[in-house]
Formats: sequence, structure tokens, C-alpha cells
Amino acid sequence: MNEEPGKQDESSLQHQAEHEKPRGHRMPVTGYLTLLFAAAFLLLLLSYFMQLRANQETINGLKNSVTAMQSAQSWQDDKKDLEQKVADLEAQNDTLNQQLTEAQTQAQQAQASSALGQQQRDSLLVLNELETLVKNKHYSDARSLLEIYNSSHDQTLESMLTALDAVMKADPNLGGLTSYSPLSAYQSVSNKLS
Repeated sequence: MNEEPGKQDESSLQHQAEHEKPRGHRMPVTGYLTLLFAAAFLLLLLSYFMQLRANQETINGLKNSVTAMQSAQSWQDDKKDLEQKVADLEAQNDTLNQQLTEAQTQAQQAQASSALGQQQRDSLLVLNELETLVKNKHYSDARSLLEIYNSSHDQTLESMLTALDAVMKADPNLGGLTSYSPLSAYQSVSNKLS
């Protein structure tokens, strides 16, 4: 019996040892697994941050490209605006040059008309002077005045008064003056001087 309790103790100890979990072996495996999961998590976290940084650099590069494209588009729009302004200014310049040419033509016509008007006024003054001299019977003075006028002007007094007579008859604005004929008055004076 003595042997039996010892065997029993031994078998119970053996049974306990078989069913007992070994603490030394399980702890390092659990720690090793925990360490592996932690390393994998850290690697995933590191990979995530590296990918995030690469994405951020790509986004910044794309933003720079978009900014450059917008700048190029803005420059192209500015170029088109400036080309349109140049075309508008050239058209305005052409219009102003045309207006200047027309104004110069009108000024020349006005100057010629003024010179013609001055000549016509001078011819009427000479005609009036001739009529006064003939009326006062100063025939020699009247002939001298007529010769001086004809020699100092491009047209003779008769041709100038003929043109003036035609203008006066054609102009309806002269009203009551159309009954007066400078050419008839000259011919009357000329007949008395002959």
C-alpha cells in the first residue's frame, strides 16, 4: 500500500503535469505573435504615411500644373484682348485719318471758297467804284482802274462778274438780290467807257 500511495501521487502529479499548460513556452509565443502584429501594424502605418506623403506631393505637382495652365490661359486671354484692342485702335486710327483727310479737304475747299469770295467781293467793290467814277464822268480814272484790276488778277473783271452773276442767280438764299445783275452793271459801265 505504501507503494500505491506513492504511485498515486506520482500518477496524479503526472496527470497534472500533462494537463497543466506550460507557462514558459506559451508566453514567448504570445509575445512573439504580439510583437509580429505590432511590427506589421507599424509597417502598415509607415506605408500609409509614405503613401500619404507621395499623394500630397502628386497633388502639389498637379496644383502647380493647374496653376501653370491657368497662367498660360490667362496670358492667352490677355493676348487676345490686346490683339482686339490693337485692331480696335487701328480701326479708330483709320477712321480718324479719314476724318482728318475729309477735314483737310473741307479746309482747302473753304480756303478756296474764301479766296473766291474775297475775289468776288473785290470785283464788286471795283464795279461799284467804276460806277461811281462813270456817274461822276471821270472816264479816264475808270479806264485806269479797270486796266489795273485786269492786269493784277488771274481773271478779268468781266469773267469774275460773269461767274458771280451765275452764282447769284443759282442761289435761292440771296432772295431779293437776284434782281441785281453784276454782269449787266459792268456791261453798262463798259459801254459808257467805250
